[in-house]
Amino acid sequence: MSMLEQAGGALANRFALLRLSMSYLLVIFGFFVLIISSLLIVMPYVRGRADLVTAWTVFQISCLNFLGVASIQTGRAWTHQYTTPRDSDYVKYALGGLAFYVTVIFTYYFFSFPDRVASRTMVKVAPRVPRVMTSLLPVCLALTLGYVFVPNIQLLGQWMMIVGKSSAVFAVVFCFCAWAQRPWNTWLVVLAGMFMLMAVLASNTEFGRRDFLACLMSVPICWYWLRGRYLSAARVGSISTVFIVIGGIALAGVSITRHMYRNPDQSVFQAAWEKVKAIPDAFQQSGGNTDVLWGSDCAEASLAAIRLYDHSKPTKPFLIAQYVLAHPIPRAWWPDKPDGLGRTLPIDTGWTAQHGAGNWGPGIIGHGYQEGGIPFLVFYGILAGWGLRFFDAMLKKDPNNPYLLGIFAAASGQLIAWCRGDVALFTATILGVYVAGFLVNYLARLMFWTDHLGAVTVEQLPPEYAEINHSQVDWQYY
Repeated sequence: MSMLEQAGGALANRFALLRLSMSYLLVIFGFFVLIISSLLIVMPYVRGRADLVTAWTVFQISCLNFLGVASIQTGRAWTHQYTTPRDSDYVKYALGGLAFYVTVIFTYYFFSFPDRVASRTMVKVAPRVPRVMTSLLPVCLALTLGYVFVPNIQLLGQWMMIVGKSSAVFAVVFCFCAWAQRPWNTWLVVLAGMFMLMAVLASNTEFGRRDFLACLMSVPICWYWLRGRYLSAARVGSISTVFIVIGGIALAGVSITRHMYRNPDQSVFQAAWEKVKAIPDAFQQSGGNTDVLWGSDCAEASLAAIRLYDHSKPTKPFLIAQYVLAHPIPRAWWPDKPDGLGRTLPIDTGWTAQHGAGNWGPGIIGHGYQEGGIPFLVFYGILAGWGLRFFDAMLKKDPNNPYLLGIFAAASGQLIAWCRGDVALFTATILGVYVAGFLVNYLARLMFWTDHLGAVTVEQLPPEYAEINHSQVDWQYY
């Protein structure tokens, strides 16, 4: 080997080490998010200052995985999937992620006006007694079957998809709420199992995992707000661990089988059932590989978006807001309506031309740089913090409200994946779930009557709440 080749090789190695050292900004940022998000979930609950299962803590799980783990994975990688980042791209990623993350935390904890809005929202609800809860099950069943079987008529199809998916989870929540009041009624147990199976099958009629995750989340959400909230932190922690292990295994199985080929002669429910039955064999064939649950490629896609909109494409300010507003309108009526970054990024980077159609999770950081950079990440951090605090204030105001619990459970899958994206699509879906919850509550009020939110004292609590962690309960709003 000549001296020139040796010098060239040494220079290439030096540049590789320099690039790797810059990429470690992502590793530092990822570990920062892991530490802070873990503390934000655990410490306020252990100290008795906040609840464990809230929209905020679910969002922090999203940050843990898709800002924390994903950044560490990408920062430690020698090669990248979708682009060849420059040193400046790593710096922009770390600064943009830090801007969003700090903003959403500051907004959630230090802006209290969402509490005042929440105090005047959903104060009129239908009765929450078992008779009403079970009477709403046929309504939820009809909406779910409408989502699965009604032809995709423009406008109707879009709304049936939003309302129908949510209704399956609402039915599960209503069963658990009725069961919590009548724990010895075995028929409520049977109904809960039947509607959980229906929700699982309905969630597996498509490729997405988020709807299935919402089904899984409905159980711990109902348990915590109806029972676990009043138990000691040690008991809640041990039971939550069981939920996490079982849910992780189930989600891993669905992740492995979600792209199975569907027989055109099968109905959507038959295809979903075939997926569920294939989970044990899929685990054996994959060797139990569950990497799909951790991190994902959203940091890689964010770097691709940073590179693309920094050099090749013009930015698109407020695209997320435009997409959310346009989402209910059928594309057949508006062919040029805004499309999500998850669909356009593979096309614009040339990945689709080489590998075929794809749909990426571009991450909140990628979305921010598509729209204009750090100012937009700060802007969306403020909106996210306000929205999360608003919903948590509603839960604190009325913690055993089945309609709120239904909204929380149905939106939880989207919320856990929110930081991965497509952020515009997930935001539109979460808002759709919120609308569906208000619709079900309105229908229930038409069918029965309106129950105004009232306050109770500790002495008025039912006897089953004898073992209570008093420091964690806001008694004014039981």
